[in-house]
Amino acid sequence: MAQYLLSFFAALVIGVVFNSSIKVVSGGDQAIVEGLNGRHRTLKPGVRYILPFLEKIVHYDTTRERFIDIKPQEVITGDNTPLTVDAVVFWKIEDIEKSYYEVEQVEDSISNLVLTTLRAKIATIEMRELFSSINEINDLLLKTLDEATGNWGIKVIRVNLQSVTPPAAIMKSMEQEKAAENKKRAEISIARSEAEAIEILSKSLQIPPNSREFIQYMIAKQYVEAHHKLSASNNSKIIFMNPGELNEAIGNLMEDDFEGGPREGSGSRKLKIVKPEMSKKSDDNIGNSAS
Repeated sequence: MAQYLLSFFAALVIGVVFNSSIKVVSGGDQAIVEGLNGRHRTLKPGVRYILPFLEKIVHYDTTRERFIDIKPQEVITGDNTPLTVDAVVFWKIEDIEKSYYEVEQVEDSISNLVLTTLRAKIATIEMRELFSSINEINDLLLKTLDEATGNWGIKVIRVNLQSVTPPAAIMKSMEQEKAAENKKRAEISIARSEAEAIEILSKSLQIPPNSREFIQYMIAKQYVEAHHKLSASNNSKIIFMNPGELNEAIGNLMEDDFEGGPREGSGSRKLKIVKPEMSKKSDDNIGNSAS
């Protein structure tokens, strides 16, 4: 009976030892094994064996790509403007032994390096130039991190500056500046269109655009258009003017446009032209018409 018990316990011990010596490393992962003599080795993905009681796994990590989301931090630009920036770093382990023995807290070390580089670079850029320099900042971060983490067994794949947030007052000022710039571009576009229209009209009239005749024509045209808009409603209007101040071109167009009587479809529109030289009797008539 004792012999059977001894055999059972021997088999149990062998089973436990054998089971503890077999290690399965998942795909995309690696493990570091240390021995009693201080030597270490790396276990690659697959079924691996270690020496029971003599070796143990001290570190297990993945070699897949991962990211670190840098918490929003306040930085100062070259023109002393405070900003809040947020970045994300994509990286992976290339040498698990270096990442374990050469540096402590890999993610914290990467985060600190990103923040240090960000503050140093943004401090050399003015606020106005910052948004156009984001790609340059990303490239600098990637280069700096790649050089610094090479000895850590780390590969930084890319760095993205996700957001740059100025204070609310500066944001409002930037929006107003952008609106003013858009308005300026629109006005320039309108001015160019009007210049092209004047050039086309000048060619059709065969009159140089800077000649006296063409300028008189344009003044008269705008004058008549203004009176047409003024008389567009059904309300009675009184227009005071001094015909002596009008040039001949305006007078001719006025004569053609107003003395010919109301046009068809004009309804009950009324347009009265009153000269300042009118007699008192005319002034009384004006007052009656206005009432």
